[in-house]
Amino acid sequence: MPTWGADLSGIDFEDIYYYLKASDSSKKDWNDVPAYVKSTFDKLGIPEAEQKYLSGVGAQYDCLHEDTLVHTSDGLKPIKAVESGDIIFSYDESIEEIRPARVEARVPKGPKQVFEVKVGTRRVRVTENHPFLALVDARKPGRVRRRYRRDWRYLSDLKVGDLVAVARRTPDVGLSQVVKAPELKPHHARKPVFFPSATNADFMWWSGVYIGDGYLHDSGPGKKNVEFAIPATQADLREEVTTVTKRLFNADAIAVDEWRLRIYSEPLAAFVEENGLGGGALEKRVPQWIAAASEPERLAFLGGYVDADGMVRGTGRSKDMSLTSGNALLLEDARRVAATCGIRTSSIHTFKSRHPHQRDRFITGYRLQFSGDFDRVSCRSLRRRERMDKRQWIHNDTAVGGTTIRSHTNEFLGYARIQSITPVGIAETYDITVDGPHNFVAEGLIVHNSESVYHNIRKDLEKLGVIFMDTDTALKEHEDIVKQYFGTVIPANDNKLAALNTAVWSGGSFVWVPPGVEVTMPLQAYFRINSENAGQFERTLIIAEPGSKVHYVEGCTAPVFTTNTLHSAVVEIIVKEGADVRYTTIQNWSHNVYNLVTKRAVVQKGGRMSWIDANLGSKVTMKYPSVYLTGEGAHGEVLSVAFAGDDQHQDAGA
Repeated sequence: MPTWGADLSGIDFEDIYYYLKASDSSKKDWNDVPAYVKSTFDKLGIPEAEQKYLSGVGAQYDCLHEDTLVHTSDGLKPIKAVESGDIIFSYDESIEEIRPARVEARVPKGPKQVFEVKVGTRRVRVTENHPFLALVDARKPGRVRRRYRRDWRYLSDLKVGDLVAVARRTPDVGLSQVVKAPELKPHHARKPVFFPSATNADFMWWSGVYIGDGYLHDSGPGKKNVEFAIPATQADLREEVTTVTKRLFNADAIAVDEWRLRIYSEPLAAFVEENGLGGGALEKRVPQWIAAASEPERLAFLGGYVDADGMVRGTGRSKDMSLTSGNALLLEDARRVAATCGIRTSSIHTFKSRHPHQRDRFITGYRLQFSGDFDRVSCRSLRRRERMDKRQWIHNDTAVGGTTIRSHTNEFLGYARIQSITPVGIAETYDITVDGPHNFVAEGLIVHNSESVYHNIRKDLEKLGVIFMDTDTALKEHEDIVKQYFGTVIPANDNKLAALNTAVWSGGSFVWVPPGVEVTMPLQAYFRINSENAGQFERTLIIAEPGSKVHYVEGCTAPVFTTNTLHSAVVEIIVKEGADVRYTTIQNWSHNVYNLVTKRAVVQKGGRMSWIDANLGSKVTMKYPSVYLTGEGAHGEVLSVAFAGDDQHQDAGA
């Protein structure tokens, strides 16, 4: 053994177990895994979502901000309020449809760094390793015209301008909602008022008009009436409100002046408050039950709101619909209801204007514009209805910035560009697990949940022709490839520890990436020394064929034993012409592990190799990742980080 570095005399090669199996037994369920194995993942910082999976490839650490709104059959819910058994909406790639799916569990993930991602008019706050369904440029080298393919990409792998999937619409599984009737006082019997037991198109339209132009008028101590600020110039709208009010409630809407309609009914005022429609102009919000109603009823609500506070332009080239309010949160609610119906909207624009009565004052207003097939909104104002019918074309999410992507879209799925990615600090985060396709619609975007990557990535790799498995299995199933490359980078006679590894190796990872294939999610493996006097001699072999790209991540740890243990791995990497390989190591050994490994890569013409090496713990680490540049334009990088505590020796270089 070498004497020029750390003291290696503590290694007793006569008292080391060789040829150890990776495990004496395998477990199919995470609950059956011993606690000492589970703790390995905590030491390496492996997230809880990943810990449940005993093997596999790739990892999924996604989390959503606690207030992220998830589309459910009961309307839009913050993810922190979603419960097991709730029905959400999931995109099934096998049938190209968004369909209902049941929530299996909501999983708190704790405080994490969160980023706000703006996609068109949609905003969602997620951790940087949350996957989005994206369109990636898959054109072959030398081709000018773009060729897209779908892929799941972590936020960290996305940038402004990239295309990600949006839900154009969700299935209509909404039902008429039960409405609450207030308790009537005896004197109310003299003027009987009826209340609908459930929502219908009339009631939803009336509610929309109230959200826009309605308010409660104090008519005396403890007395309130319902009023609508509808001017006499909108005679048809006044007439429709009067008719619907009589039909729904058996109440009369009376014109008290040229600006207002009044309904003298305390019970109706109580009904408005009971069902969450009350509040001042700057305090109103759209009740959650609106979004849980059927789609025709939601469209009726939007129609009433537009009839009250909206405008439809139908002259010249200006053919659009908008809502204006002093309440930005109310417009955001309306935008989300529109999204559940598949109607596109703008972002909420801010503007200032002079006060109508105090010209030296300015007031702040907000405007929301609708696009796409907004003529589905059930307005009843004749003027607005007629202007809707003049449109000759509509916006949709099948073409973006001159790029045609229709072949990747359908009635449920569209794409929009990322406009910004902004860090917004630390926040509580959650994830949900879903039965069936492991994704769901949140804030109008299609995002993955924790389990999805584990179930899907192996299939994705198989489709790409990528081989990723333990080296023992690879020798059985791909003997020709293993024999072709095994020992070509680090031969058995390279050094004594390499010779020992070649003689007794077991375990390790085998990766083969076909020519031109880019593996977008990191491939991961974790190694643990399970017993005293154990020698760990895994053998990892990675072959990246010409033009391919892959990122491999390994983590290593061991508990504290009373005797010393030895880790002596060999890693061989072949980077062929124009290929790109990144190898990341995070080692957190206990303080009685001798960590003596040999890692080497050979890089051919135009290839690129990056070692990222983090060394924590161990008694002694002697590790020198190297890169042999064998062709013109070959590139190699080595970044080693080491932390040594008391009585530790870290010799990690290049």
